[in-house]
Amino acid sequence: MDKVATKAPSKGSATTTALQMGLMLFLLTRLGAFVFGAWWGATAVPALRAFLQGAQIPNVEVTLDRILGLALFPFNMAILVVLAPLFGWWIYSRVDKARQDVVGWLGALIFSVFDAVISLVFAGIEQHLGYVVTLIPLLIGEGIIILWVMFFMGIGFNLAKLFKAPL
Repeated sequence: MDKVATKAPSKGSATTTALQMGLMLFLLTRLGAFVFGAWWGATAVPALRAFLQGAQIPNVEVTLDRILGLALFPFNMAILVVLAPLFGWWIYSRVDKARQDVVGWLGALIFSVFDAVISLVFAGIEQHLGYVVTLIPLLIGEGIIILWVMFFMGIGFNLAKLFKAPL
């Protein structure tokens, strides 16, 4: 048998399931970034501010913002490395076989669309953090994120197949 013993696969449309998956992945990454930012503000900012003021950097606040901006991108990619396999495992466990590919790719696309929208909405703040926000690199970056998510979802999918364990 190649099936995992779980509840019956979801009966909703592939689009609805993918929308739920993409939104949940997006919300979890944003929640992680919020928690990271809160810890950043509580623990790292006072020490960095004192260090930068001691080094007599002329614009300490802008420097702190840029350091945070540079730290958030790898942090978000790390969150995706942890969450995407779990979503792949969930797709294998809960979505019927005929819809698994559609749900995975469409969910990654939905995540990427929301990520692009939030990037465009907050483009001014992101430029203040040191990012350059232009359309073509944004689209290329979102394409890379879709492949990143799908690669790690595939790992979770294959682990579910290997262990035949539901999630």
